[in-house]
Amino acid sequence: MAKQEQIEMLSQGVEVWNRWRKENLKIKPYLIGASIVGAGLAGASLIGKPFLDAAVLGVGALNRSNLSESDLSEVDLSEVQLSEVDLSGVNLIKTNLIKANLRETNLTEAKLMFADLSGADLHEANLRGADLSGANLSGADLSCADLRGANLIEAVLENVNFENTNLTRADLSRANIRCANFLNADLSEANFTEADLTGTYLTGTKKNGANFTAAKFCVVEPIEVNISTMSNSNMKKMILNEENINRSMRIFLAYSYRTVDDEFVEGFKEVLISQGYEVLDGKADRIGSISQAILDKIFNSDMAVIVMTKRDKKENGKYTTTAWLLEEKGVALAFGKDVAMFVEEEIDESDIGGLQGDAQLFHFTRNNFLMKVMSFIKILKSRNEKSMA
Repeated sequence: MAKQEQIEMLSQGVEVWNRWRKENLKIKPYLIGASIVGAGLAGASLIGKPFLDAAVLGVGALNRSNLSESDLSEVDLSEVQLSEVDLSGVNLIKTNLIKANLRETNLTEAKLMFADLSGADLHEANLRGADLSGANLSGADLSCADLRGANLIEAVLENVNFENTNLTRADLSRANIRCANFLNADLSEANFTEADLTGTYLTGTKKNGANFTAAKFCVVEPIEVNISTMSNSNMKKMILNEENINRSMRIFLAYSYRTVDDEFVEGFKEVLISQGYEVLDGKADRIGSISQAILDKIFNSDMAVIVMTKRDKKENGKYTTTAWLLEEKGVALAFGKDVAMFVEEEIDESDIGGLQGDAQLFHFTRNNFLMKVMSFIKILKSRNEKSMA
């Protein structure tokens, strides 16, 4: 059957097309360059390798086709070649696009609710204003894509590559964004309310106006910076970048804010200030879950110092620590900040990520805390002086 005849068959609707596909399984539809604007293909059978001989492309192809405003809801388009296709405004609700090639595809304002795009290639795709709420994009490549104003509410975004992606004003609230890569992404005014960012690092991103209210930050495998071995170049960046030239190093100090801890931690703060450091804390901003004010302070700091004190005794004889300290540690690491940890003896380290090393992690008791503080300051000042040399 000639290409034009296939297009006409497809244009007759789902029932006709699917019946023809079942009766002609050996025929590979050839639709490259086809224009089926406004076609109703909901439920159409485009399964497997339907469009070109596998020896040519290995998978089906609709390259450079115009499918704008089509209804492709619940169609099986897994592994199909859709690069450079015009899918603007298309209905792709619950469509199977697993491992589909959507490179440079126009998906502006497309309806992709609950679609399965796991493993799909969306490099440089235009998804501006698209609705991806509830969609599964786990393992997808969205590098250099345009997601401005996109709806990603409750989407599954685990292990997604967002490198150099524009997510300005995108809504990612309640999304699962575990272990994603946001290197050099633009997150300006994006909404991450209640999103799960476990294991995700936001180093090098633009975050102006982004909302991380009640977002979950918890690093799966901690990579706290070892202050004693911090490279001179990284320390210089921290101390000599344009924002820091005319001010002292800014430290976010996190602790429980309980009365029993106030006295000796306030002494830590006074020591830091006396040594020329600017100290921020979230005591006045603590409202239960981590607040936007605290997120802003961590973001605007050069490093975070977390003081974990004993809280409740566990059955194994060890102690828990204050839960929000783990969140604030995770936020600092996600924002690419240097982190130093002070952990009171007898706290169960399995609860705080199993930190290793002895330079970024300081164990202390109430009797030797000040000594540990002075050791930390000595290490920090030594590195600062060497980096300035």
